[in-house]
Order: sequence, then C-alpha cells, then structure tokens
Amino acid sequence: MNYHLGHIPVSLINEVIRRKWITYFRTFIVLKYEYTNVAFFKNKEQPYNDTKDVLNISDKTFRRHLKMLVNFGFLGVDKNESYYIRSYNHLRTAYGLKKTRKVEVTLKDINKANFKSYLYGSAVGFLALKKQNRKKWEVLKKDGINQSHKFLKYQEVKYDFSIPLSARYLVYYLNTSKTFINKELRIAKEKGYIFFEKDIRQTGLTDKNISHILRLRQGDGVYPFSSGGFVYLSYPNKFKPTLGYKREKK
Repeated sequence: MNYHLGHIPVSLINEVIRRKWITYFRTFIVLKYEYTNVAFFKNKEQPYNDTKDVLNISDKTFRRHLKMLVNFGFLGVDKNESYYIRSYNHLRTAYGLKKTRKVEVTLKDINKANFKSYLYGSAVGFLALKKQNRKKWEVLKKDGINQSHKFLKYQEVKYDFSIPLSARYLVYYLNTSKTFINKELRIAKEKGYIFFEKDIRQTGLTDKNISHILRLRQGDGVYPFSSGGFVYLSYPNKFKPTLGYKREKK
C-alpha cells in the first residue's frame, strides 16, 4: 500500500534542486516522516537502524548526510549532542522562501529510485499550475462571466489547459543545463510525476526554405526544422501537473 505522508513546500523543493542537495534532502524527508511525533534522536545508530530499509544507503553515507544536513540547517544539535529535525516554517524563514503551495508526498515518492523524479515533477508541475490558473481566470474574464465566487470555481475546472514552458526558462528556474532538465523530465513523465507533450506545427513550406528561416531566427524561441520535405516549427513543450498541490497557510 502506498501511504500518504503529508505535503512538502514547493519553494523548499525548488531551493534543494537549485543547490543540488537532492540526496541529502531525501535523508531529511525520510527522517522527518519517520519521527513525526518525536523530532529528535540521541545517537546516529538509532535513526539509521529505523530508516535503513527505506533509505537504502550505507551507515557511512548516512553519517555524512547527517553532517551535511546540520551544515545546511536542516538538522540542529543541542548541548547534549542530540539531533533535532527542523520544521518547514523554520527552513522557509532561514532561506527567505515565500509561502506558495505544498505538494503531496507518499511512501513511493521517497523511494531512492523515484525521489529525484518526484522533485523535478513537483517543481515543474507547480510552474505549469501557476500559469494554468492564470490562464483559466483570463479566459473567464474574457468570456464576461460575472457570477458568484462559487460558480466561478465550478466554471474554472471546465477549462483544460496544457501550459507551454520554454526550456530556457526551466534551465534558469532550476539552475541546471538544458540536456539535464530534458533527461530528468522525460524520466519524471515515465514515472507519472509530470505530463508533457511536444508542440510541433507544420508551416506548409518546403525544406528549400529552411536555410532562409534559420537565418531569420533569433534567440531561443520557436525552432524550425525540416522533415519529409517540409518545414516544421518546434514550440516549447506543453506541461500539465499530475501531483496534488494545496495552498500554504499564511
């Protein structure tokens, strides 16, 4: 059975991805949800024995992760040298993160083989969700709907959008390379953490025009290419979130 564990702030996930702390963050998350009632432990053997089946890492690696998590401020150490687990609110304040949305996390997601895909799917899904909601309300306003708030919410869900997100923006937002983000999102899609589809349109021009179109192309926008004797335009991929998000309390 795939147990629902809770929700993780998306702003914290974004920070972890940008700083390349994914492996350490996974250890933190496993500890956090293992010790939901007792937020501290007095020695390193106890938490390792409790979580080693889930973490699937060596004792040496676990100890290194604890040291790094203390350095990052994700764990604290008291005067008795007992470790305690920082709250999400504390980490948001410490890193100057805004309250936005939280994303669901389950036991399956913290599996070693899934965790990185889960984080990338969560981060990009949130970007698509923000643009999706903005686009829905723009459509509602454009359609001249002027009814109760309850009716607007009902009407809102009737619009089904796949939101384009450029590779250039994702590279900037997540502080990584285009090749890497494309690879990670492809794996995340295969595992069901994000949905996206390519947006390719035929121009009707023959491939004799491709060299001229390439000369006119500027920046990192739409990319023209030829296939089967015709020219096509490749637009940014269209994304949809697949995970569950909810607002953080103010």
